[in-house]
Amino acid sequence: MDHLPLPANPITTRLRVPYVCDQLYAADGDWLTHPIRAGWPQVVPSAEYPQFSAYELDHPSDDRELERFFQGWIFFGLLSRVLSEHSLYNAQDYIGEDDDGQYVHTRVLLDRLSTWQGRVRIWALDRKIALYDELLSCLYRAEDSIRVLEGPMGTSRGVMGYHPGFNPAIRASLAAVCHTLTCAIDDALLDSELSRSPNGWAQIGWLHAREQEMLLHGWCPSEVVIVRREFLTLSAQTYYQYMQKPYIGAYHRDCTVEGCKHLQIDLMTYQTRHTTAGCKCESIGPVLEDVVRCLEGDSFPVLRIRGQSSVDVSVETLEYGEDTPYVAFSHVWADGLGNPTAITLPCCQLLRLRGLVNDLQVHQPFGKNETEDRELFVWCDSLCCPVEDAPNPTDEQSRQKRLAIAQMREVYTKATYVLVLDRSLETYRFMTIGPIEAAIRVFTSRWWRRLWTFQEAVLAGALLNQFADRAVDLRELERAARALRRQHLEYWAIGLDVEKLCQSIRIVMHAGPGSAGSDLPSIAIAIRHRGVSVPEDEPLCINTALNLDPVAMAAASRETRMETLWRAMPKACRGIPKTIIFNALRRLQSRSFRWAPASIQQSVFEHPQFIITNDDSLSARGTLTVEGLEVEFPAWRIRVADDAPVGLPHDWWAPGPQSQNSVRLCHPNGRWYSLMRLPQQGLASPGVTLWSLLSDQSKVFVVVLEKEPLSESSRWAAQISGLVASVHSRAEGTQTLLRSEVLVNAMAVKDNQAPIWQAAHDLAMGVREGLDFVSMTVEQLEGHVTNLSRRALSTNQQLAQTFVRTFTGTPEMMLTGLTINHLMGRYLRVEETFGMDSRWCVD
Repeated sequence: MDHLPLPANPITTRLRVPYVCDQLYAADGDWLTHPIRAGWPQVVPSAEYPQFSAYELDHPSDDRELERFFQGWIFFGLLSRVLSEHSLYNAQDYIGEDDDGQYVHTRVLLDRLSTWQGRVRIWALDRKIALYDELLSCLYRAEDSIRVLEGPMGTSRGVMGYHPGFNPAIRASLAAVCHTLTCAIDDALLDSELSRSPNGWAQIGWLHAREQEMLLHGWCPSEVVIVRREFLTLSAQTYYQYMQKPYIGAYHRDCTVEGCKHLQIDLMTYQTRHTTAGCKCESIGPVLEDVVRCLEGDSFPVLRIRGQSSVDVSVETLEYGEDTPYVAFSHVWADGLGNPTAITLPCCQLLRLRGLVNDLQVHQPFGKNETEDRELFVWCDSLCCPVEDAPNPTDEQSRQKRLAIAQMREVYTKATYVLVLDRSLETYRFMTIGPIEAAIRVFTSRWWRRLWTFQEAVLAGALLNQFADRAVDLRELERAARALRRQHLEYWAIGLDVEKLCQSIRIVMHAGPGSAGSDLPSIAIAIRHRGVSVPEDEPLCINTALNLDPVAMAAASRETRMETLWRAMPKACRGIPKTIIFNALRRLQSRSFRWAPASIQQSVFEHPQFIITNDDSLSARGTLTVEGLEVEFPAWRIRVADDAPVGLPHDWWAPGPQSQNSVRLCHPNGRWYSLMRLPQQGLASPGVTLWSLLSDQSKVFVVVLEKEPLSESSRWAAQISGLVASVHSRAEGTQTLLRSEVLVNAMAVKDNQAPIWQAAHDLAMGVREGLDFVSMTVEQLEGHVTNLSRRALSTNQQLAQTFVRTFTGTPEMMLTGLTINHLMGRYLRVEETFGMDSRWCVD
C-alpha cells in the first residue's frame, strides 16, 4: 500500500489493489456486529456458528464475495470506525481510477492518522484506555477473520480455510491498513510500548509471489526465509521485499532455503581476492616470529602498514600496550579477505585497509581527551592469527593457533573501533540511502549471517559498518531509527524492528553499567540462524562471547570443544538454564552430557528447538555434576497399564508407528493426557516408538515436566515439554539419576473429547470383568465389543456427536478400536506424582 515506506530504488512498482466493493461500509451500528447486518453472521462468534475458520472448512465462501465483504468491512469499515467521529473520514479519499478501472489507495492515510493522534493524545487516561480496549477488540476480530485466508508461515498454501483464489493484493491491503492502524493506536493511546495489539499482520500480508521476484534481484533463498524470522513487522517485511541485492560475484542458482553455498568456505580451494580483477601484486604480511612473540607475551600483535603503492608496502608488528589505539576488522571470508595458508594479504588489500583506517582517523573521534593525530594501528585475523596446515597441522602450528584463540576476546574488546567490511554494504552510499535502508542492509548482509562476526560484533565497544562514502556507527543507526519512529508514523514499526536488531548486539555484551554480562539464553536467540563453515568453531565463538575460560577452550581438541563449553557454562551469567534438558536439538553422546546440545544453531523451518529461560533466580539453573545435570522439576512415574488378557494375540488391532508415538495416559485424578514423541537426535533412535520404549518392563520410567500441570497457576492451555527418562541407581547423593530417553509434548485431552477416552476405558474394563477370553474367538470378541460400542453411542447422543466432530471414520468402529486398545492395555498409568521441588540428576 502507498503509505508503507520503500527503499531508495525499489525493484518494482507498488501493488495495484482493485476496488471491488459492491457496497461501501455504512456506520449504521457497531462495527463488530456489522457482518450480521451485512449477511455474514458466521463471522461473528456465537452459539449458532463455530469459529469462522472452522465454519469456512465445511462452508467455504466464494472468493469474489469474500473479497467484496472484507474490503468493505475491514478496509473501509475500520478506517471509518477510527476516523469518522473526528470528521477525518471520506471513503472517496481512498478510491482512485485509471485505465483499468477503480482501485484502492492510501495516499492520505498517514496525514489523517497523524491528525487523529494529535486529538486523542490529549484525552484523559481513562478515556484513552476505553478507546484502546474498544479498538483492540476490533483489530482482533479483523485478524481472526482474515486468518481464514492465510496458511502456515513460509508456505504458499495454507491448511485451514485457505482461499487460493482470493486476490493477494487485496489481502495485503487489508493487512497493511490493520498494521498501520495498530501502530497509530499503540503510539497514541499507550503510555508505554507494552502493546497488547495483534501482531500477525506480517504473516497475513506476506506476498508469496514476491519471493520469486526477490530471488531474481539478488536474494539467496535462505535469506528470504531467515529475514522473515528476524524482521517481525509488516512495514519491515514490505520494505525489504522491494529491496534489490547488489551483485558481488555470486549468483544463488545452486543455493537452497537451507543455506547459502557461497558462505560455506572450503579452505582447501579458498583463494584470497585482490581489490580489482586482474591485479597481480604480491602478498606480504608480518613476520610470523614477531606475531608469535606478542602472543607468547600474553598479549597480541597490532600492525603498522606503510607505503604509497603495491611496490613499497611494508608491515611492522608491534605488541599491544595499554590504550594502544587500533582498528580490528570484522569481515566475511566469502568476500575474499581471508587466507588459510599464511598470514599474508595482497599488497592492494593492505593499502585498502590502511586507507580505511586513515579515513576513520580523520572522521571518527577517539574520545573526549584524545587528539586526532594519534596513529591508529591495524588488527586483522588474516594477518595476526597464525594458521594451521590442513588437514594435519604440526604441533607448533597448533600451539600458535591456540595462543591466538585465547586472545580473541581481548582483541575485539580493547579495539578502538571494530570496522565491518561487507562487499554488499560498500556498494551503497550512506548519504544516498539513509539510515533505515542502511540498517536493513546491514541486517540482511552476509556479515550478519555468520557466527564469527557475531562474536566480533558483541565484543566491540564501537561497531562501525563501512559504506561506500563513510563508516557508520551502529549506535548512529539505532538513534536515527528511534528518532524517525517518534517523528513519522510510517516509520513507527520498521524503526522498532531496526532498534531491536541493534539492541540484540548490545544486550548480549553491552547492556549498560552494572550489567551482569552475557548469558546463554541471549546468545542462543542471537546465533540460532547464523552459520559457520567449520562446525567445531561454534563453541569457540560462544565461549568468547560468554567470557568463559579462553585457555581451556583453546587447549581442547575439536571433538571435545562443545563438552568443554558445557563444563565451563556454570560460570556464565545465569549459568545453565535447567530447561535445557527439554531441548530438541542434536545432543552430545558422552557420558553425563546426553542432556546437552551438540549445537545451539537451529533450522529456520523449525519452531524454537532450544528451550531457554531468562529467569534470574537460582532455582531456574541446573547444577553440573560428574553424573549429569541436577534440576528441579515436577514429574510422573509412569508404566504401561496392563498386559493383554490371556488368550488374545498381542498384535490384535495393533496401532501403526504414528499412533504408537502418541500415547494416552490416565492420571489418578481421573483426567486423560497424551504424550506425543518429538523428533530428537542423540536420544532413542527414530525406529524406537514411544510405545515400544515404554513397554520395556525391565526399566522404570518417569516423565519430567517443564511445568506442574495440576497447579492452578499453570493451566494446560497448550502443550508442555516433557522428557521421558529411565531411572538408574546412584551411588552418591540423594537425587535420582535419570537417563534421557525421548522428548515428548504433554497435553491434557480437551474437556469435550475426554468422554471418548473414558467411554473406551469403561467399556474395556467391563469386557475384562465379564468374559472368558480363552473360550472365545477373536472374531466373537470383536463382534461383542462392536455391539457394546453401538449400544453406548445410541444411548449417548452427545458422545456420538463428539465422535463425529473428532474422527473421520464411523463412530462405532472408532469406539470399537479404542476399546480394544484399552482392553489390550495400550495406554499409560501415572503410578506416582512428584512436585515442583523434586530434584533429579539427568544424563
